[in-house]
Amino acid sequence: MSELQEGQDNGKLMIVAAHIPLGVDIPDKPGSLWDPSSTPKEAELITELKKYSNLILLVAGHRHMNTITPLLSTDINHPELGFWEVECASLRDFPQQFRLFDIVRNSDNTISIFATNVDPAVKPGTPAASARSLAVAAYQIFNGAAVLPYQPTGVKNVELVKQVSPEMQVKIQSYGTPIIR
Repeated sequence: MSELQEGQDNGKLMIVAAHIPLGVDIPDKPGSLWDPSSTPKEAELITELKKYSNLILLVAGHRHMNTITPLLSTDINHPELGFWEVECASLRDFPQQFRLFDIVRNSDNTISIFATNVDPAVKPGTPAASARSLAVAAYQIFNGAAVLPYQPTGVKNVELVKQVSPEMQVKIQSYGTPIIR
């Protein structure tokens, strides 16, 4: 948490990269992916992360799914205390896409995080082509319904809007050309 506090103190927008996602419900399975013996507990970690208004995004993997979960502020007077969690599928699984993130300032003092899925170019005869064949074969073997969690849940390009603190609004007001909202 010291790095998050340092970023907060220095007025930086922050992104956390993690392997295991937070606050995710698993269908037909009680609880979450978080090990119940871990310290801190998952709920405690989420509560702690929501203390940092400059945290805008948590990027995770593990489930090999393209999903987005809003981790909203519990304080209606401070919506900037929430953040987005974006899970990304693996390049080993069909459709073998990765995500790019672009962060822009909006004219209404929010920021937008554009998450764009990218199809890599695959040349015949390369290791990437072999990997593509294996990913397609696995998808076909499992009839497009691979055993969870190894099935992409949908591939979408999205714009995620994030409220920032009044201090951050002042800091970023002269950065770039805002998108008109």
